[in-house]
Amino acid sequence: EVLQEANTMTWASALMGEVYKFVDDTIQAREEAPPFVVLRMQMVKAFVITCNRAGGSTELVGGTTLNGTYLVEEVIKDEDGFIKYINNTSSSILLQPGTEGYEIAIFLSFAQHIQYVATHQMAFVSDFQGEEFEIDESISSIGKNLFGHRNLEAMFHAFPDKHQCNHFCHWFRPKPL
Repeated sequence: EVLQEANTMTWASALMGEVYKFVDDTIQAREEAPPFVVLRMQMVKAFVITCNRAGGSTELVGGTTLNGTYLVEEVIKDEDGFIKYINNTSSSILLQPGTEGYEIAIFLSFAQHIQYVATHQMAFVSDFQGEEFEIDESISSIGKNLFGHRNLEAMFHAFPDKHQCNHFCHWFRPKPL
């Protein structure tokens, strides 16, 4: 499960890279900037660490041995800034217009649109949560558990009908779902 989570985080970062490539290419092709701020966010960074202790005595650290494989994630500061933007059970944003984080949420909804199109309707990042510029995630895809146990196929298949295009979609004009 540790390696599957690390794989998901790697793919999520790559999928967000596709979003920013699309944004940059569109701005360059249109030769104008959009009339709103394009948010530059990053996925939480993580590393897989494997500890192997050959022979010798077993020392305990915090109640556990040093042997094992661990996923070490960047800390998301929790100073009243942690927000759930989009759940993995629906493509609808969880925030209301005018609330803190709403603009981020609609950008992330736009990001899902780009990812869905860029992957030829195979995957997009879901379950967006975090703070202003650091996001934790999961990925929803066409295949069962392709990116872990949080993959919900029903939500994935409903995405083209449930996604609501917003001002990011209207200005950047990605291919229709």
